[in-house]
Amino acid sequence: MPAQLDLVEVAARQVDRIRSRLVAAGHSRTIVVLHTPPFEAMLGIPRLHERNLDDPLPIYAFFRAYLGNRAMGEMLEGFQDRLLGIVCGHTHRMAGPIEFGGFFGVNIGSDYGNPRGVLYDTESDIWERI
Repeated sequence: MPAQLDLVEVAARQVDRIRSRLVAAGHSRTIVVLHTPPFEAMLGIPRLHERNLDDPLPIYAFFRAYLGNRAMGEMLEGFQDRLLGIVCGHTHRMAGPIEFGGFFGVNIGSDYGNPRGVLYDTESDIWERI
């Protein structure tokens, strides 16, 4: 990120853009595709209460601080009645599908030289990794 950009402002602009697109979609069932995870569970790292306290890898603190956008998650929860799912990446760590009370979240987990993806079958409501 260029030094002159305020990270909170960048995150807020991202939230505003996705919110405006969801509003424009009306009540259509939607899959939201983001770069960064909107929920901690989608980071692909152990949750705080699941990690081994004898091996407190400081890298996990980095992931929680810099690889997601919590404001995006808070905004998306307001649209949960029309979300089918959320797909993201950024961390290069697979997570999900995770059920978030009416919609699913999947972190693709692609890495350089090892592309991955997910398919969503609308008839069976099943997510499949490829």
